[in-house]
Amino acid sequence: MKILLATNNPAKIALMKKWCLLINGAQFFSPNDLGIDIEVLESGKTLRENAEIKAREFSLRAPSHIVIANDCGVDIPSLGRDWKKVWTNRQLGSKQSSDLERAASLIELMKGKAGEDRKISWSDAIALAYNGKIIDSFEKASPHGYILDKMDERACILPGSPIGGIDFRSEFGKVYNRLTEEELMIIDKVVNEFFQEKVKDYLFKLNSLQR
Repeated sequence: MKILLATNNPAKIALMKKWCLLINGAQFFSPNDLGIDIEVLESGKTLRENAEIKAREFSLRAPSHIVIANDCGVDIPSLGRDWKKVWTNRQLGSKQSSDLERAASLIELMKGKAGEDRKISWSDAIALAYNGKIIDSFEKASPHGYILDKMDERACILPGSPIGGIDFRSEFGKVYNRLTEEELMIIDKVVNEFFQEKVKDYLFKLNSLQR
């Protein structure tokens, strides 16, 4: 089974491979592996719609591969209508903004908020497509964390992960980007198991239809 993971981001590739752990004999490819170079306009109103748009576009260019695409965003209830998780990146700066600037921008947005009002949670959506058609899509939220009130020694801004550097996980006493593999497994367990079962079920059905 050939699976195209619709991203060249190493962190996202590793994450999506985790969601495919229950699939035996799968061969994984990135767009770079197949010489696919496209920029997809994420014009959806939800994370699922954006994942579907990406999955469909890449599937049209790799019709012999099953495509898995992902979109993610951060939910911040206390910001109400001033925050949309589907626009997480663009609300924190322009394409030229550094990861440090994006993290600082979010801390500024949360200025004046305390306690539970600093709560955030990540949502991931994935879509599966084959031969230009969407098989299905689904979304799941992860356990919540809290945005740091200032950029201090607790922060850990990593390339491509500005929010993870200020997303404090009280159960471990550190931000998300400092968590060990064992701690990440605990936090991501619910989301990973949900996607693993969904991906297994739909790929099994598709594989049966192809025989």
